[in-house]
Amino acid sequence: MPKNHKSTHFFETPLWKIFVGPRYSNSKYLFLILIPNLLAAVLEGGTFALILLAFSALEGKQVQDFHIPSWFPITGWLSSLSSIRLFYFFVLSAIGFQAFRGIVSFISLYGTSLLSLKVQTAAQKQVYHQIFKFSFPFISQYKIGDLNEYVKGPSVLIPQLFDSLNRVIVSVFMIMGLSVVLFWISPKLTLLTLVFFGLFALSQKLVIKKIGKFSEQLSNHLFEFSHQTVQALQGIRPIHIFHRHDYLLNKVAELLDRIAQCSKRTYFWNNIIPSMNETVNVLLVGGILIIGSYLLAHSNGDVISNLLTYVALTYRLATRSQICMAAVGQTGVVFGAIRRFNEILDDRDKEYLPFDGKDLKSWSHKIEFQQVSLQYPKSTKFALHEVSFSIMKGTMVAFVGLSGAGKSSVLDLILALHAPTEGEIRIDSHPLRSFSHESWRRKIGVVSQDIFIFNETIEENIRFGDERATHQQIKKAAALAGSSEFIENLPDGYNTLIGERGYRLSGGERQRIALARALLKNPEILILDEATSNLDSLSERLIQQALKGMQKSKTMIVVAHRLSSVVQADQIIVMEKGRIIETGNHEALLRLNGRYAKLWELQTEKNCIQQ
Repeated sequence: MPKNHKSTHFFETPLWKIFVGPRYSNSKYLFLILIPNLLAAVLEGGTFALILLAFSALEGKQVQDFHIPSWFPITGWLSSLSSIRLFYFFVLSAIGFQAFRGIVSFISLYGTSLLSLKVQTAAQKQVYHQIFKFSFPFISQYKIGDLNEYVKGPSVLIPQLFDSLNRVIVSVFMIMGLSVVLFWISPKLTLLTLVFFGLFALSQKLVIKKIGKFSEQLSNHLFEFSHQTVQALQGIRPIHIFHRHDYLLNKVAELLDRIAQCSKRTYFWNNIIPSMNETVNVLLVGGILIIGSYLLAHSNGDVISNLLTYVALTYRLATRSQICMAAVGQTGVVFGAIRRFNEILDDRDKEYLPFDGKDLKSWSHKIEFQQVSLQYPKSTKFALHEVSFSIMKGTMVAFVGLSGAGKSSVLDLILALHAPTEGEIRIDSHPLRSFSHESWRRKIGVVSQDIFIFNETIEENIRFGDERATHQQIKKAAALAGSSEFIENLPDGYNTLIGERGYRLSGGERQRIALARALLKNPEILILDEATSNLDSLSERLIQQALKGMQKSKTMIVVAHRLSSVVQADQIIVMEKGRIIETGNHEALLRLNGRYAKLWELQTEKNCIQQ
């Protein structure tokens, strides 16, 4: 799997770049988050200031004792109120402040949700862009389960992240607003309180560090579990055939045990925080009652009203601090997933599809391999060794040989899925690498033995070859591929849904659908990689006749184990252990009496025995 780059700070990650986005694009969402939160903090502090004034009014103080500025619009009106009416006014005002704070908090939460949704959508688009823009050799190093988790990641990760960040922002503003009122009541006691909170925050930071460590390990195990699940579901047929249920269950059970152990440690440190919070609340209230009663007794204010308000404020401050630390802890829980998610977006050590190169509008002469060798990534052996041959336009060239001879590697190079390790491939004397992959692959249609059928209708599966094709063109391609008869006999014809990976069709039917898809594209070059291996003799004969009719109008490249399917080829290339050992047409190779002749003799004898 590609190298893992870990970012120590969120602001260094690709996810942060997505959050920032184009300049000012997210400013309106930030406005909906920051301004209401700041206003909510002011309203929170104002609420407790009003409660303190209400207590003071209940004790008989008048407006002039509150030092309300004379320019305040309703100062004169307040002066006319009795103490009990002042009490009611301040209490009702505090309730109004809290109601208004609820409104602005809703605006903040809504703004956070909108920004989270925007970043989530952008992140998922970016993940898809990354995955499908990676080069084929690079993307082949990833596990399917991991890619699936990367794609799903933003929908789970980003809402959690933004929820935690919003709670941190709200709590910080609230703590600032409450601290102002606390300093107003008693600066000395507030300094002691803030020192206490600072020490508490340091202790929680150590716990959060532990949570981040175990959450990253848990994220890695969950990724592996997802990979195992996807692989098991895809391989459910061979699992039944080879009766490997116990092996699979033991492997998954071992992985789930590791997940449980890691989760146990994460839960342990997560559950320490609420216990610490409860203890801190009791210590804080007790300390304030003891120290505060002494300090406030030597101040000019009313001890009881100031002390009660201060205790309520501090308890509110403690609650907000706990919410803030819990949000930071939640960020620590998802930080492992954040770093894992950023692996796919990090551009370091990534290989992308080349988008440069000339547009290949046409080719007129030949495809030429010049001393080409190929070594796959992470492999110590060469799949091809100094291979040289030419494929003339309008001819049929077949590659034959035993498994592992290098036939598929030749096709990988022709399709530009891999680049030669040594040597060069040329199109009409021009290097293949000088052309864009898109313009080259537009000219190629491929039918392979390991075909992929989408869980769509038959018509949509064939239309994958050319999205602009009409229904009549699809029917024509199906007829050419020998599949129109069985399609029209289905209950819904071309609108028949064929299930996951085409499980409702036989192997031969799936192959004929794939052939129709390739023919619909009307390619200049048609590659058939064991394309008739799953067909019955009659279907194979019909397709061979159709292909023979196209032989003069298309360049055909065929890989086959059954030599009877390549006897009409203009050139047959026999491969062994990544090298070319024989070339020629069918008659010439038989006269040579080499490897091809021996393979032909073996297959002919086998056919005679079967008959």
